[in-house]
Amino acid sequence: MDEKEEIMDKAKSNPNSGLHAQGHQGVTDVSETSTSKQAGESRVPNAESLAAIRQARTKKGLLSYNSVDGLMADLS
Repeated sequence: MDEKEEIMDKAKSNPNSGLHAQGHQGVTDVSETSTSKQAGESRVPNAESLAAIRQARTKKGLLSYNSVDGLMADLS
């Protein structure tokens, strides 16, 4: 199983991901009628999306703050 398949399987089986088996089918049904995807075209994350998923999971290169005050100071 490659990385893309693994991510999709985890998303489908994790009830907290917001993408469960029934929800995934519903999304697929709606998107098939509203997009210009060609028949047989893959609906798995592209390289940029996979990189973002990997970064979020490892938290490498992401900003974090110990307090709201720290966040607000950085924003100003």
